[in-house]
Amino acid sequence: MPYRSAQPPDKPATAKPKRVREHGLTHRPMAQLLPRIGLRLLLPALVLLAAAPHLGAPMLGASPAQAQAARVLEGVTVGPVTGFPLPRFVSIRPDRANVRVGPGGAYDIDFTFQRSGLPVEIIAEFGNWRKIRDMDGDEGWIRHDLLTGRRMAVIAPWSGGDPLPARGSPSDAAATRYLLEPGVLATLRSCDGNWCDVSAPEDRGRWRGYVEQSAIWGAYPDEQFDAD
Repeated sequence: MPYRSAQPPDKPATAKPKRVREHGLTHRPMAQLLPRIGLRLLLPALVLLAAAPHLGAPMLGASPAQAQAARVLEGVTVGPVTGFPLPRFVSIRPDRANVRVGPGGAYDIDFTFQRSGLPVEIIAEFGNWRKIRDMDGDEGWIRHDLLTGRRMAVIAPWSGGDPLPARGSPSDAAATRYLLEPGVLATLRSCDGNWCDVSAPEDRGRWRGYVEQSAIWGAYPDEQFDAD
């Protein structure tokens, strides 16, 4: 998904709201790179694959479907490794993070995230690996240390239409501070089940406002939390 850059307006709150955009790519399928890989790169890869059981990769016969069974505690499904709820939202920690077809380093890379902070859902756990789902519905396995519990959101990634108003308070009657283009990445500060307090990521300017919770990817309907 395309992203665009954002800068806040140097104008009073009564001025016309400025649009916020973001630039970048969500991820790039690794299949686009495979034709460029020559035999000289494949040979070392085969050597590493043979040594995989000694490098923390899955043992021979392990299957991507072999996620450890989730448990249900007091009506809430939790992960067998962490004990945290499943599914749950987290975000990508580094600027580049490989997603594999199975829970181990010997499995093929399916695609690569190319932007830190992108929100994803954890839907299964297996040892040090987490099965995730992104805003496009793509799923795969990623090492747990490439994820962070920091809550982030993408503004209406399914929409290619009009920008979303970020208001001065959690009300339809509140003044519009900014107009957020679909696909803008935001820090989630809190959600009350109807509205979320969002702001620019640390490296993406300075803006803040309230958006309807149903218009973002990164929080569940009716979910309430305060990340500050």
